[in-house]
Amino acid sequence: MAVAALNGLRERGETNRPLSEETGLPARPSIWSMLWRLVDRISRDNLSLVAAGVAFYAMLAIFPALGVFVSLFGLVADPKTVEAQILTLSAFLPSEAIQILLGALHGVVEKNTSRLNTGLVIGLAIALFSARTGMSSLMTGLNIAYDRQEARGILHQQVVALALTLGGMVFGIVSILAIAAVPAVLAVLPVPDDIRTPLLLIRWPFLAAITMLGFTIIYYAAPCHRVRWTSTIIGSVMATVLWLIGSVLFSAYVTRIATYDATYGSLGAVVVLLLWLWLTALALLIGAEINTLHHDRDGDVPPTKPLASPQR
Repeated sequence: MAVAALNGLRERGETNRPLSEETGLPARPSIWSMLWRLVDRISRDNLSLVAAGVAFYAMLAIFPALGVFVSLFGLVADPKTVEAQILTLSAFLPSEAIQILLGALHGVVEKNTSRLNTGLVIGLAIALFSARTGMSSLMTGLNIAYDRQEARGILHQQVVALALTLGGMVFGIVSILAIAAVPAVLAVLPVPDDIRTPLLLIRWPFLAAITMLGFTIIYYAAPCHRVRWTSTIIGSVMATVLWLIGSVLFSAYVTRIATYDATYGSLGAVVVLLLWLWLTALALLIGAEINTLHHDRDGDVPPTKPLASPQR
């Protein structure tokens, strides 16, 4: 019965995997075969183009998102602390991107510092609704990577996008507080230098772990596709690794080789930030493709549906 069902999947073009003679189930492909299939899926799904669309909408969402982020952060700490922590990310973010974020951040802090608690709910609701466009576009991209057509209602989609956007900001606040807390605590406590340095370095594995957890939640909740938590881990790990390595290499490239300012003039910083957002979106989408291949490799082959159409 299992063989007949799997043959039916093959006839509909939903799997091309040969059956194992011993178990009658699809044979596990080799690592090289998986890598080749990943490259094929990236090309077939036009992930580079999809990531560009996600990056564009994420760019539009950054500034309202910063408003929400600073307002929420101001409830638990000094919003100006955010500036110092953004500067600590210079190894991962190009300096041009950092300058754009800091410029927007200064405007938000100056505008909201005196009234972080006044009209907070209304202001947050408006800014959060504007910021959700970036997450909505990512949801569409993940549906493409998972070969799923959007079947949720418009209200359901917007609720998920808003929840994930707000959740991402909460993750950001927790990360910044944790990263900022370690040096502050070490400055007060009489900690020996041989212990101080490892404790300071722990911040970066923590940032990677928080990023991986955030990616896992996105893979679980964003696409129109029910998956197990455990089935998203491999893609989350690989997406985090790709994002960290790609960000470091891109930052080094922009700092030492590229001349975007000479080419694009005053728009150079905007171009750099947009490229970094594209890199981030591409890493997330590749992670989703890896999850899809991992499902297939383990014999969990859900029915394939037409590609998702972009949300409007």
